[in-house]
Amino acid sequence: MNLKNILRNMTNYFRENLGLITAIVVTAVILIVVIIASSALLEKNSTHVSAKNKTTHSTLSNEKEETDTSLSDLEFTLPEDITEETETTLPAGDYSYLIKVNRVANCVTVYRQDENGEFTIPYKAMACSVGKNIENTPLGSFKTSQKYTWRLMVDDTYSQYATRIYGGILFHSIPCFTPNSGDMEGEEFNKLGSNASLGCVRLTVADAKWIYDNCAYGTQVIIYDDKENPGPLGKPSVIKIPSDSLYKGWDPTDPDPNNPWNTCEPSIEGVDITAPVGSKLDLLSTIKATDTCGNDITSSVKITGTVDFKQSGTYHVRYSVTDLLNRSASLDVIVKVVKSSSSKITMSEKKYSPSSGTMPATVEFPNEYGKKDVHYDNTTQPYIPPTEEQTTEPMTTEPPTTTEPLTTPVPETPAPETTTVPPTTPAPTTTEPAPTTTQPEIITTEPETVAPTEQPTTVPIPQDTTIPVI
Repeated sequence: MNLKNILRNMTNYFRENLGLITAIVVTAVILIVVIIASSALLEKNSTHVSAKNKTTHSTLSNEKEETDTSLSDLEFTLPEDITEETETTLPAGDYSYLIKVNRVANCVTVYRQDENGEFTIPYKAMACSVGKNIENTPLGSFKTSQKYTWRLMVDDTYSQYATRIYGGILFHSIPCFTPNSGDMEGEEFNKLGSNASLGCVRLTVADAKWIYDNCAYGTQVIIYDDKENPGPLGKPSVIKIPSDSLYKGWDPTDPDPNNPWNTCEPSIEGVDITAPVGSKLDLLSTIKATDTCGNDITSSVKITGTVDFKQSGTYHVRYSVTDLLNRSASLDVIVKVVKSSSSKITMSEKKYSPSSGTMPATVEFPNEYGKKDVHYDNTTQPYIPPTEEQTTEPMTTEPPTTTEPLTTPVPETPAPETTTVPPTTPAPTTTEPAPTTTQPEIITTEPETVAPTEQPTTVPIPQDTTIPVI
């Protein structure tokens, strides 16, 4: 009975409030649909944002890799760098050197101790390259720690003889593409002395190896700025490698026995000269000097000996030069000043500085010294024997006073006549006159007898006159 009443009352309520109930149901359905749709939309948006963020991060990462100044060796840590750095093992007073790096001058100066134990004595200077972004090479006082014969760098290159200064900052050689001495970045070598690294202190192989070999763990390194003064020893110059050199992948200072630069040396090319009295001639204009790498260093040549073009005589001149690798070359030439009606200066064929078993780096100037036994002094006119006044004129150097009588009678006109049959036939037939005529001949021709006797038939002297270089 009660159940029937309840059902009747509910039926009557639904009939009376049908509109309201319908509205509530519709609203509930709409709410459910909206919630489901919102959830789907949020999930889709979340996926899109995630993909967008990933793309943005990748783009930023690529931009960072492409921007040199955004990379720094300070940010670079390889797994082996996580280990503790080598602790200082020497008492403070037992270190041999202190190293200062003038960051703005790209110059390193090594100091030794004075009698008071202070590092005040400048000992060695090196040109270096600090960071392209100079702030990536930190200022301050540091102590060296690990050393590596080869070291992987931040940009996937390798460097030799690396010594850690602080964090990711090291002394090291010019980077190589692979851990191979002959795979150096040649264009980077020519930047030594200017800002070029990502933060490390780059050096030549020789200088990096010197620090590696001589500076113990814990050696103090001070990095500072001084625009006015690179250091007490100045800033050394560094030899350049020509861009077209076959050996540009090698550091010329690398002591590696396979280094092809070890087979190269400076070279001087010059000529012997015959000039009339009163001539004007710049002696440097007659030579060309190249350094070990083939660069022209004629302006650095030093001349020993003088030539007085106002006075006839035979003058001995030596040219010498030392390049930036401390390798030297020298060349001796003879300058003859003669009294002549002609004003023409003549020169012999090219001659080269003696080779020490190596060769110049340039193909244009091969070292042919020693391949020819005789260098002729060519003249385009007959030889004019000196008068009594000329023979009594004093020489400017000692060698000409003894050698002039020996060398001056030998040239063109006397030689062909005296070396043929006549000198040998009169000697037996005449008693006293013969010695007087032949003795001077024997004395004067003995040092150079071979050249005139072998050459008259082939006429070498006129042939050589086409060779002179002006």
